[in-house]
Amino acid sequence: MPVSEPQENPPARPAANAVWIRGHYEYTGRGYQWQPGRWEISPPGTRGWVQPAWQPAANGGYVYVRGHWQ
Repeated sequence: MPVSEPQENPPARPAANAVWIRGHYEYTGRGYQWQPGRWEISPPGTRGWVQPAWQPAANGGYVYVRGHWQ
């Protein structure tokens, strides 16, 4: 996995209820590809955005958990 993330400078917030989703590297099966940050309107009934992350797995490896609203 790449060691550092590119510096992001979010553009102006498009709406008062818009949430900045930070950019992240995503594994494509052939390597890691940068997914740039973006503004999104949070869906009704959600509390916030959970960034994608690599979580430890029971077998000693890791599993990728995609970003999601909760």
